[in-house]
Amino acid sequence: MKTRMMLAGVLFALTLLLSFGLFTGEAAAQSGDQKIAMQEGLGTKEFDQSKMPGKLEMGLALGSAIAAVAAIKYL
Repeated sequence: MKTRMMLAGVLFALTLLLSFGLFTGEAAAQSGDQKIAMQEGLGTKEFDQSKMPGKLEMGLALGSAIAAVAAIKYL
C-alpha cells in the first residue's frame, strides 16, 4: 500500500513536470518586450513620465506598506 502511494505520487510529479515542459516553451518565446530583449549595450536612464506613478499612487503604496507592518506587528 505504501509503495503504491509513493509510485502514484512519483508518476503524478513526472506527469506534471512533463506537461509544464511541453506547454511553456512557446509561451516563453512570446514577449511584448522583444525590443528590450534584442537590445545590445547599456540601456538609457530616460523614464517615460506618463508611466510614472502620481502622488496618489505613491501615497497608497506608502500607506499600505505601513498598514501591513502594523498588521503583522499587532496581530
